[in-house]
Parts: sequence; C-alpha cells; structure tokens
Amino acid sequence: MSRASPVACGIAAALLLAGDARAQTANRFALGANFNTAIAAAPDNTSASHVGFQWRLGHTEGGWGWRFGFNWYSTNIGARVVDSPVQLGELHVRPIMFGYGYTHKVRRTAVSASLLAGYAFNKFSLDDHASAVYRVTTGNQPLRSGAQNTVVIFPELSMWRDINRKVGLNVSIGYMFARPDVSVETTGGVYHHSVRADTVRIKVGAVYSIF
Repeated sequence: MSRASPVACGIAAALLLAGDARAQTANRFALGANFNTAIAAAPDNTSASHVGFQWRLGHTEGGWGWRFGFNWYSTNIGARVVDSPVQLGELHVRPIMFGYGYTHKVRRTAVSASLLAGYAFNKFSLDDHASAVYRVTTGNQPLRSGAQNTVVIFPELSMWRDINRKVGLNVSIGYMFARPDVSVETTGGVYHHSVRADTVRIKVGAVYSIF
C-alpha cells in the first residue's frame, strides 16, 4: 500500500487546494489515464500496480443511481502442494459488475458510495517452479491448469473533483471479494485449490473532456 499512498495523498491535496475555476459541467465524454493498484488481502498472494485508461460519461449528479464497473486485475497466488508452500501461478480476474450507489455533491466535488456485484471470468497459468514441485511431491506430471469463473462483490468509495471545464480528477478505493477455485490436472488426477483472491483497489486518475 505504501507505493500508492503518496500518490493518493498528493492528488487528494490537489483536489482540496484547486482554485475556483468553472466546473466540468459541459462534459459528456471525458478520457484519460489512471494509476491503479491491487493490494492482495491474502498474505501468500502478490500485489500489482499498473497504468490504465479512465473515462467519464456525463457529469456526476447527486442522489441515488445505478453503477457499473470492470476493475480487472491479476495476482500471483500462493498455495500448498502436499505439504510444500509454493507460488502456484498467475490468476487473472476479469469481472463485469453492476450495482447501486449514492452520491453527495458539494460545488465541484462529488463523493459516491456504491455496492457492485457481478461475475468474473478467470484465467490461471501454472508457474514453472510450481509445476516442478508437483512432479517432485506427487510424482505426477502437470498437464494443464485453469480457474473457475466466480461471483464477485465490490463495495467502493469514490471522489470526483472538477478542476475546470475540461479536466476532472478521481480518487477511489474499494475492496474486491473474489474466491475462485483453481485446478491443476496431472497424469495422476486433478488437484483443486480454493483461492482467496480478494484485493484492496486504489485508483487515482485524471480525465480530459473530449466533447
């Protein structure tokens, strides 16, 4: 979390100290970029950060409303093969989510709380070292691996700040509940691992109004 915190603090300070320029009220579609961090909740999994696209449809209004989100991420998951702890491989979680939330708006700042749920399409790749551990501990050769798709839940807090008519900044934090099953098929049978792929999601981004 230490990598994302200075960035988030700096953006938050900019949001609070920005001058009284005209708000991004004319925006219908804005496009930009964000710095996105997925912090693994399970101690055996790894965290990851990346830069991605960010967009904004329309202008944030106060009150209740429908929400949607994607929040795709990947993590290297840990597991035990027989009695040996090992980094099992890389899990890709690709959720499609819908939900409902409430937005409180004060001048150029809009703070939203929402709860989204949906379905994640997952993909898993077995690590070469984990494959070797399977051969040594079980005496079986891994043939293929995969991950089941799963239901996900994502509560989130988000803040938009209009810097001027063209530029908007966003800071958000949420918690992704994702518990897929990972399987490794070997010459001696199929091994199943229940994975806690939960992550804390922190995103800091900026968009520019296209039209």
